[in-house]
Amino acid sequence: MKILRYGYFGEVLKVRIFDEDFCSLRRTYQKEEFFFFGKKIGVRNLPSSFTQSSILNSVMSRRNDEILKKIHSKGSQIIKRDDDERESPVGCSTGKNKIILLMTDHLFIVGGAETRIVRTAELLEDLKFIPVILSQHNNHPPSQKFFNLTLDYRDPNLSSIISSWIERGLIHGIEFHIKNP
Repeated sequence: MKILRYGYFGEVLKVRIFDEDFCSLRRTYQKEEFFFFGKKIGVRNLPSSFTQSSILNSVMSRRNDEILKKIHSKGSQIIKRDDDERESPVGCSTGKNKIILLMTDHLFIVGGAETRIVRTAELLEDLKFIPVILSQHNNHPPSQKFFNLTLDYRDPNLSSIISSWIERGLIHGIEFHIKNP
């Protein structure tokens, strides 16, 4: 028997016995659907934790919007390193005033992913981009020297929040450091 778990939405749980799908749980933005041998056997509303995440994100997204607007309005003045006289690498365009969102789930005190994210942010700064880290929880001191945003990824409206940042020109690119569920 294998129990496979995936992200927050889509097919989030699958139980397999002898390479046959036994039962599964699919989560949409409005409900959860239960399947038994591929046939739908039940439907229920999303758990309250997802609704709470949506409420929490509405508060946090206001704070995040203010941070992004501040970064966007100040532009290249915010870049922390004073190396304007340094030339950019050959064949590489500089990203003056371009905000790149580094999206990850949790950042802990130590770890390989955390080190990789900090190094990526430093390289982006060298190319005159402005790195911003988006996570659910950040407990990694070296990554806190960059701009940090916080959202709860269980929110069904998470994609609309990030899409609105892109549409309004507050961010110019996203680099995912998580597996897409």
